[in-house]
Amino acid sequence: MNTDYVKLHGDGKKQILADILKGRIYACFYGRLSESHFNQGQTILDTMFALLNTLELSQIDYLLDLRFGLPFSKRVLELWVGKAEEVLTKYPKLNVVRISDEQSPLWLQISTIQGLLDQYEGRIIGVFKTREEADAYLDELRGHTIA
Repeated sequence: MNTDYVKLHGDGKKQILADILKGRIYACFYGRLSESHFNQGQTILDTMFALLNTLELSQIDYLLDLRFGLPFSKRVLELWVGKAEEVLTKYPKLNVVRISDEQSPLWLQISTIQGLLDQYEGRIIGVFKTREEADAYLDELRGHTIA
């Protein structure tokens, strides 16, 4: 696998990486996110989505790693749902790749949101256990070859 992620942000609660050439963003949460941590991370993601959108890529892939996150507070969940709908509406070339297993606490919480997953089901293009598996799948799907 030939993926060149650059670290955009990382602290004890979240990590955000990007591979600009492949149009990929990877975000991972650790533990429970406060509202301020969520907002800080979302500002970085918004900037990257906008940047990738200006590059006129055929697709933008957002790898969302839910393996290590704990369920959101009610307020953060409301913010997350609103932001998910906003971003998926604003960027029609954006696809989401989920990294988790069926028992990940954060996934169990998100999976109960009525309507959100159904509305954008065609843009959720896979579920993987690791980022490496997701990257390998996306490389093959998008026709990226190892240099």
